[in-house]
Amino acid sequence: MNEEINDRVQLAVEQLHVAIEFLLSGRSAVSALTLAGAAEEILGKVVQKWGGKTALNIQHEALTRALEGIGRVAPTEG
Repeated sequence: MNEEINDRVQLAVEQLHVAIEFLLSGRSAVSALTLAGAAEEILGKVVQKWGGKTALNIQHEALTRALEGIGRVAPTEG
């Protein structure tokens, strides 16, 4: 893993730690959600760079299957 990616992953991990601390301490659920979302975006970009699926990709696939199961068409991803 190159240094730039490593730095981004470390930043995302720190954001998740702070988000968990905020949530568990009851200090700020909104800040926890914001930090967790930012971390997910950073980690998602790293995963995409490695050719993997992000959490959003996986959720979209699950939604598509569920909607197709009831005869509906899912919105396109993106």
